[in-house]
Amino acid sequence: MAPPAHPPPSPVPARAPLLALLLLGLAAAALVGWLSASLGAGATLGVLVALLSAAPFGAALALLVRHDRRLRQSLGASARSQHRITELEQELVLLQRECDQLTRAQLRASQANEKLERESATDGLTGITNRRRFDEMLGIEWLRAARSGASLSLLMFDIDHFKRFNDHYGHVAGDECLRRVAQLLHSSARRAGDLVARYGGEEFVVLLPGARLADALELAQRCQQGIDAMALPHASSPTADHVTFSIGIACVVPSATQQPAALVNAADTAMYRAKTAGRAQYAVATRADWEIDKDEPRSQAGAL
Repeated sequence: MAPPAHPPPSPVPARAPLLALLLLGLAAAALVGWLSASLGAGATLGVLVALLSAAPFGAALALLVRHDRRLRQSLGASARSQHRITELEQELVLLQRECDQLTRAQLRASQANEKLERESATDGLTGITNRRRFDEMLGIEWLRAARSGASLSLLMFDIDHFKRFNDHYGHVAGDECLRRVAQLLHSSARRAGDLVARYGGEEFVVLLPGARLADALELAQRCQQGIDAMALPHASSPTADHVTFSIGIACVVPSATQQPAALVNAADTAMYRAKTAGRAQYAVATRADWEIDKDEPRSQAGAL
């Protein structure tokens, strides 16, 4: 906000000295006139009277001229100061405008960065978290659980016979199927901190920080009930007349000596066991699932 402009102070004329000089001149003239009348002086005394009378008036005139000069100087300085104040006020307005523009630009940049970050962490087809962001959050939650001694659960979902679905209904319907499954999983994971992500293709994962195995089993059952209730037709499936998925569940209390990929590997192995056992069901990772190498086949040829 611009500071309020103050009017320049008006110099007060020095009336007292002027008045004193005028009175002194009048008194001198009166005195000399009285002396002239009393003594009967001649021309010399008249000149003296004129000089004595003019001196105070001359001094008063000189003082008046000097005061007028000072007054003009003061008014000029005041005008220059007022002009400078006006310039400073205008500069302040421009500076405030530039600050506002900079603030708006920073806000737009922040919003653009947030949007870019959301987009970089979101799967473009389903709208849920993508694989890259899931890997980041898995590493973060793994270290957090290792420090606190909390458990960490993971559910891996794979849509049964999805290739047959695409071949029968087309890829547009296949994309819609993926979106419907993503919405189901997102609405089923109700705890704060649960992370639902598309892992790749027709595979999805749900990461449950701090969840015990019982919590993971409850979620798996709720998701199975949800996919059955959705009853999305799948005429080419040999498992059911609607879309189903198989689920692998793994739960662990992480340690600093383990890698987060071990949890994914165990859940993935359990999920393939569920598929081998007939699909449309879930399986919990056993010790053998945790020990299986990541490059070892999950099933026998033709079993799936």
